[in-house]
Amino acid sequence: MSGPETGNTGDTTNTAGAGAFVGGQFGHVHDSDIYLVGPDAQPEDKYRVGLRYLQNGVPAKARDLITEAVADGHDSGEVAFHRVLSVLSKRSFRDLSSEDHQELRLLSVRAHTYPEDEWTKALDAVFVLLACLAGQNNSSEATVDALLALPSEQRRPIIHHLSLMITGGMKEGLWIHTVRDAEQTVHGNGRTERVWSYFEPVPIGARVREPKPSSTTSWDLFWASVWSVLLACCAGTIGWAALTHGGPFVLLTCLLAPVAGYFALHEALLWWHRNRLLQGGENRNLIKPRAKAPPKGGFADRVDHDFEHYFSKYAPEPAQRRQWLDETAAVRRALRDEVVHLYRESEVEAGRVRWLIRYMARDVRQRSRSDRPLDPRARHGAGAMTKARAVFFSALTAAGLMTVVVTALFHVPATAVGCLLLAGVGARFALPLWATLISESWRVREERRESEQIRKERGAEYHRWKSKLERLRPTEPEMEAWLNADKTLVLQHALSRHRLSWHEIVAHTFLHVADQPCRRAMVPGGAWRYSKYVIRLFLVTGEGVRDVEARLDFNKGVVGRREFEEFRFDTVSSVRVTEQSRISYTLYLTLNNGGPREITVSEPPTDAPEHEEEEGDVEVVNLDASGFFHTRRILEGIAAEGKAWISRDRDRRDHKRPGSYPTGTDEQHADEGTAVVRTEG
Repeated sequence: MSGPETGNTGDTTNTAGAGAFVGGQFGHVHDSDIYLVGPDAQPEDKYRVGLRYLQNGVPAKARDLITEAVADGHDSGEVAFHRVLSVLSKRSFRDLSSEDHQELRLLSVRAHTYPEDEWTKALDAVFVLLACLAGQNNSSEATVDALLALPSEQRRPIIHHLSLMITGGMKEGLWIHTVRDAEQTVHGNGRTERVWSYFEPVPIGARVREPKPSSTTSWDLFWASVWSVLLACCAGTIGWAALTHGGPFVLLTCLLAPVAGYFALHEALLWWHRNRLLQGGENRNLIKPRAKAPPKGGFADRVDHDFEHYFSKYAPEPAQRRQWLDETAAVRRALRDEVVHLYRESEVEAGRVRWLIRYMARDVRQRSRSDRPLDPRARHGAGAMTKARAVFFSALTAAGLMTVVVTALFHVPATAVGCLLLAGVGARFALPLWATLISESWRVREERRESEQIRKERGAEYHRWKSKLERLRPTEPEMEAWLNADKTLVLQHALSRHRLSWHEIVAHTFLHVADQPCRRAMVPGGAWRYSKYVIRLFLVTGEGVRDVEARLDFNKGVVGRREFEEFRFDTVSSVRVTEQSRISYTLYLTLNNGGPREITVSEPPTDAPEHEEEEGDVEVVNLDASGFFHTRRILEGIAAEGKAWISRDRDRRDHKRPGSYPTGTDEQHADEGTAVVRTEG
């Protein structure tokens, strides 16, 4: 099956607005160490993890780790190339500080010390592009041609990470290639057949209810033995009296009666044992009213919901769904209680046992179709042959005992009567005790075999489902590539609708947030990814801002409703940024002709990472990945200066640029140095 087997998105209801970045929903954390950096990590490992952060849309974290790796001695043309990209990614040229320019200039000088290869050529191309953006090189066409001539391994990262840097004519020349790559990527690598698996929780292993321990004790065995000794002594006395005074027929009877008695007791005990278990099974399937409903949204409530969903989904025929649900109510309740009992004590998230609930529903349906008991632990009454054998051997035993007793009474009446009375007392207590002892041992043995069979079947289903998820689950680079392709096509649609060319675009920025309710998942140390997004695009031109809001179904790669709005610089009343904490922001964009537009970025409760990360580190990674920092800078600039922000920012950019960027044609060298700069975006 290429799609999800769940049939249940598990989306969580939320009252947050469309523009809210709310992490209060519990998501799924995949078991992965791709972002794990130990305290004694080698420089190569730090670089490798930093590169993953860069590829997966978290440049600030990438910059920190790659800079640490270089400081620890791991340096090369490839490392320098990705370090430069980490400085520039998700930032416009106007976002660069004087310290950033200084670091880039030092890196451009150091680039000449690396052996020439494809990475150093790509590094030179980046610095030529920066020089062109800084006005040091007016040949934008030559810059674009040089960039397009690079191998795809270097060209694509440059175009992607510098997408906010490159504007105007250079962007126009590259845009057609960018859109073509996005169109090829957006549904590539089996996206629609695989993305759903990313949001599936990691299944928890199969568990089975252990057999209930035997209800008997050593005292039961002791008293059963005591009463059995009394019974055996009395029976032996009566039998000896009959043998000593009877003839050959009595002798034959004394020999055959114990044999018939053994089979009679065995079959009768089996009959009683089956009836006893059957009665217990009926009590198990008796639906008892709950004292109170489980807490809303809790584990038991989610399990209830999943049982209702899957038993409805796997009903044999739609027309018979209600009848089938009524017929399976008892077994459904029993299985539900088993799941809650097995998993709730360890505070397992309900989604992790969904595979088991789905399997149980399918198993009950298959049993129904094959006319087997719906409950895998169903109890069966004694068969007709067992009952017939019990009656037959009991009759033989009774006839033999009657012969022996009559013979004993005829010859030694006093002794026979006394022994009969004592034997009756012994049998009255010994037989029930032995019946319970033997029945309990049989029950435990049967339930152990039963549990092992169920464990084997559930284990096979668990491994099948787990293997399927591992086979289909996309990697972080694939998820990031699909999201970037979606944003590129949203941008292309906005340009076409507004009939804008890149020559008219001063700046643009993306802000993608969760479209609640949705599913979310992450790998430890990475950013949350969502099954549904709200992509917010701001296009800044010389006359105003185009605000585009698109709702993306990430699982399908389909953009649904789009909303478009335009406003001039002079209509912007204010842009207010409220910081509740280091990682929690709310942006209020207020226009003269309307109330404030709220874009909320709320601090989510950390329900995922159990790794040793600094407080707020996960949330900062999410803010960086969402494009929040760049969006905030643009909106704050527009609010503070209006249209003058465009020209004033250019002047400020020229003023803070410390010098030119040496390229591959320059022969100048400088003392090597490394400026370690931490930026928030």
